[in-house]
Amino acid sequence: MVGFARLLSGANVEWNAKCKQAISNAVKASRAAAFKRRGARKQQTTHGMRRTRLNQIWALMKQRCSNPNAQNWEHYGGKGITVCKAWQTFRPFQQWAMENGYTDRLTIDRIRGDRNYTPSNCRWTTQQNQAVNRRPLGKNSRFKGVQSVGSKWVARIKRNGKQSHLGTFDTEIEAAKAYNKAAIELHGREFAWLNPV
Repeated sequence: MVGFARLLSGANVEWNAKCKQAISNAVKASRAAAFKRRGARKQQTTHGMRRTRLNQIWALMKQRCSNPNAQNWEHYGGKGITVCKAWQTFRPFQQWAMENGYTDRLTIDRIRGDRNYTPSNCRWTTQQNQAVNRRPLGKNSRFKGVQSVGSKWVARIKRNGKQSHLGTFDTEIEAAKAYNKAAIELHGREFAWLNPV
């Protein structure tokens, strides 16, 4: 009986050792597979910036211009706004961003809101400055900051969160010019949306 117990005890030790070895091999194989997957993922992105803010800005920019199911697509791709050919891959966009003042506090802004995402039409700016560069929102005028009141045209601009009256004019063009002048004084030529007059 003692001999049988030793035999059984030895078998258990041998079985335990084989089991531990099998588990160890499985863990090593799993780790190797995970490492390989990470490497493959890194090769797909090649830039190693997949989860960065800059990469998210680039991906969302492409989405809103090319995917009809994307949020705000109707204001971008739906209006014919596209991303230039050079920026279809991340590296050229990243290079442009770094050469043109990108920081995590800034957002990408199209200088002319009716034009495409291209290096010559984009810049990095604050959310506040970007808000100034919005498309016209006139209710009954084709110009930003201009509204008809009876047979006259009124020009207004927002200063420090309040509407400022710029004057009443005989023509829509005169009112648009008054808005442009005030916008340049308030925001500077670089950030003001100027009416095409």
